Amino acid sequence: MAEAAFAGHAGFAEGEQGQVLLEARKLFDDVVSRLKSRNNLSLSEKQLLIEALNQRGELNLLLDSPRLAITDFEESLAIAPENAETYYLIAKTMTKLKNFDQAETIL
Repeated sequence: MAEAAFAGHAGFAEGEQGQVLLEARKLFDDVVSRLKSRNNLSLSEKQLLIEALNQRGELNLLLDSPRLAITDFEESLAIAPENAETYYLIAKTMTKLKNFDQAETIL
């Protein structure tokens, strides 16, 4: 998960970490865009798209953009409605937004 990527990097200054996160989000934007532009994705490509959307959503959470995160997670669920990790990520986001009832309903 995206949080784990920076958990051990206490030396990152707040602005420096933010820049790294923004750069990472741009990379995920590119991956998502390229995969979405293809027709008839294979199963492995769909799985990659789901993972990229979820990772980008987690980056959006770290960048304090929970509404963008929800958009990514909802798009991921549209591809794989049975993905438990995505439901967890939505509940986590709802908790950040202090929508505790919604978070509980999702889980």
